[in-house]
Amino acid sequence: MQSPSRILRLTDIFTKQSHISRITINICMTNRPILPSELDNVRSAYRRDTVKQRQHELQSNAEDVKTSLKHINCNQLSDWDLETLRMVDEILMDEKVLKLRREIKSLMKSAGKDYEIEKELWQRRKKRK
Repeated sequence: MQSPSRILRLTDIFTKQSHISRITINICMTNRPILPSELDNVRSAYRRDTVKQRQHELQSNAEDVKTSLKHINCNQLSDWDLETLRMVDEILMDEKVLKLRREIKSLMKSAGKDYEIEKELWQRRKKRK
């Protein structure tokens, strides 16, 4: 049986996700252990929230950098400054690609296909050609 302190900790960690809070409250009220499927829901919601928060921070920071660049003469930037700006552009592009892949995975999942399995099958077909 879950101790009340463990249940409270789960509630404190996942206060942003109302679905997670309902699961935790339900477990507390029924006094039963957490089911593996419920724990998977908690993990998935936490990962989604973490990814969204990271994307938001990256976008916000990129906008701040762009705003700062408008107020600076480009001749004042060192080669290293220009290289780091190029690196930041690559990071932002990588994030956009990762977001697109997550959206494709979600679409394929809703269509009843597994992204990773389909990717593996495609790679095998490509090797044979």
